[in-house]
Amino acid sequence: MRFGDSLTLLGTKLAVGAPFRNDVRNPAAPLESAGGVYFYTDIAGSTSKPSHLLIGAVAGGNLGRSVALSADALFSGCPRCANRGGAVFYHKLSTLPVSNTAGTTANFTSFGLNRVSGDEYGNSIAVSGSNVIVGAFNKTAPTDDAGAVYIQPIK
Repeated sequence: MRFGDSLTLLGTKLAVGAPFRNDVRNPAAPLESAGGVYFYTDIAGSTSKPSHLLIGAVAGGNLGRSVALSADALFSGCPRCANRGGAVFYHKLSTLPVSNTAGTTANFTSFGLNRVSGDEYGNSIAVSGSNVIVGAFNKTAPTDDAGAVYIQPIK
């Protein structure tokens, strides 16, 4: 599972990534290392249970490898989605289900540029003001394993 592989804190909101979490809701067809993000709305409270659990929908995608929070959105990297091209997903905090501790397949909105297989876009994420900064450490252009950082406006 690797709970705590990534984390971000904003005020009393906490997001914790578990990129190697298996999705076993369907025992006949488990998704190995789909990943997950545990979201806590108020870490100052007395409960240690997450208010939301978002589960990756792609075997081996590693949702939660990176996480970031803005005032109203949760961002999660899935660097091995799309044939390791990677993806970053975001979900408006106001539209998260009221209680989702049982977990659902992540239905985040895709965010970012077209990636090439192997880039691993979303391996790292940061938020600054109205921008999200995304790392693709394995981007091969202009040279092998050159890496890249993308700064994109949050829409």
